[in-house]
Amino acid sequence: MRLFKKLGYKTLKQMQMNYYNKRNIIEMTSIKKQSINEKMVDDIISEVSSYSLYSVLKTNECLNKKMIENLALFLLSANKVLTFGMGNSGIAAQFLTSSLNKIGINCFNPVSIHDLMIQKEYLKNNDVLIIFSTSLETKEIKFILQKLDSFKFKTCLVTEEKTKINTLLILLSVIQNMI
Repeated sequence: MRLFKKLGYKTLKQMQMNYYNKRNIIEMTSIKKQSINEKMVDDIISEVSSYSLYSVLKTNECLNKKMIENLALFLLSANKVLTFGMGNSGIAAQFLTSSLNKIGINCFNPVSIHDLMIQKEYLKNNDVLIIFSTSLETKEIKFILQKLDSFKFKTCLVTEEKTKINTLLILLSVIQNMI
């Protein structure tokens, strides 16, 4: 009886239902180990859907919903949105651009640093640049980060790099306050 309270549940039934739901999710997302020759098309389709469902559930667990809500409001208030990234981060930037354009938000994805530098000249105070970078180590991203103080528009950084992010957040908030 103390175990369910120690784990943060109000009742034993609540703990049982939570574990039952987790077990069902694990069963739905499990992939059977077989060689490709033994698999039937239905098995492959089932495994692809299991992996997709697992990815969505795990992504949902990791999301900071308040931050996403703030970003959505940030984007909705913008006249124009630019996204930029290199390599795999560029693919994420292109995907966001396509998605935002589908829902009616004016969005553009420059394919090179040169295109971005030309486009930045046409951005105003209520426009937004979203920079995607996994490592913050590419020459192009380093160049953009050095030039942030000269930008006259809002900037958002999407990254996995946690060691440098605090310094960049301070820098971005200082620049944001200057605008």
